[in-house]
Amino acid sequence: MVQETPNQDYGVRELVCRHCENQPGHGRWALVDPSASAQVTEDRVQPRRLQLVAVPPDVRAGVGLIQLRWGATIYGHVELSLCSVDRCGLLLGLHVEVRHRRRGVGRVLTHAAAARGSGFAWSANPPEEPGAAAFWAKIATPRAPASPCSHQEAAGLRIEPRWPRWWEKA
Repeated sequence: MVQETPNQDYGVRELVCRHCENQPGHGRWALVDPSASAQVTEDRVQPRRLQLVAVPPDVRAGVGLIQLRWGATIYGHVELSLCSVDRCGLLLGLHVEVRHRRRGVGRVLTHAAAARGSGFAWSANPPEEPGAAAFWAKIATPRAPASPCSHQEAAGLRIEPRWPRWWEKA
């Protein structure tokens, strides 16, 4: 039986599986809303709440971040660039702290990036870490290598072509 309850530690709702909650590391899932409207800026971070924090780029169409944070603790972040003129989104990198991996952090971050660039044409850099390819395949990220539009290039965005090496390793 799965039940939705408030989580006092994270300040969000959570799902609790009554069958597996007593097993170590299992049975509880925090519910994080990845929509752009639920993301907050640095000045709105609450100290005892699990939140998605949008860190805007320094320049238009530059590289920004979305972090999953609990107060000052950063569980992970996704690097992205959005061009509102060409409706082009680049997923440049994803990092999840080792102790928080395999708990849905990467999935929440990629969904948050997609929500921020809803309706955009997306491309992505290939994963740098061995074993990350399975994660990227599972969440169905764009297969095209990241290629910036003219506005992103004007903002100083440069992409190193890593894509062929990633496919050779697969």
